[in-house]
Amino acid sequence: CLKCHGDEKVHKMVGTDTVSLFVEPGTLPNSVHKNIQCTKCHTEVTDHLKRPCSTNKPVDCSSCHAEVFDRYFKSGHGVAHYNNEDNAPYCTDCHGTHSTTSRYDDTSPVYRTNIPGLCGECHKEDGKAPNSTELKEVDAYADYSMSVHGQGLTSKGLTVSAVCTDCHTTHLMLKDTDEESSVHPL
Repeated sequence: CLKCHGDEKVHKMVGTDTVSLFVEPGTLPNSVHKNIQCTKCHTEVTDHLKRPCSTNKPVDCSSCHAEVFDRYFKSGHGVAHYNNEDNAPYCTDCHGTHSTTSRYDDTSPVYRTNIPGLCGECHKEDGKAPNSTELKEVDAYADYSMSVHGQGLTSKGLTVSAVCTDCHTTHLMLKDTDEESSVHPL
């Protein structure tokens, strides 16, 4: 795969947009997926074609992560993604693509102390979340940052401070009005 995708010039056109298909070869050896063949995630590759990946579709993480995937698709994020809403986050938006690292790796976007910043990218006043759905919290990142939890994490370096996923879970984020929500009043 890297014979083509290791070339920085490799791309495809989506409408009038040029989309890079380059895969930085140095990212794969550090990935949690380093021992997995490309076609395990990119399942629609057809190797007898001149351009094998021309039939490829977006990565489907459910083949290995079925239980987590089911929870995600029940969540607000998953429902929005299923409904093709532009701003809906998908697995790769939080976990990365070819450089996916363990949640225990402090360089990972899903490492405990990085979670508020990761969620905050969308859940801030001018972020994707408040602009695409009705949320009670318009600037959750600023509110968290000023809270005792945010201050404990950033000012004191207390990694035991509550982060977004401690209350809202990692994959089954539901509005507080949903009785299955981890933040439902009951």
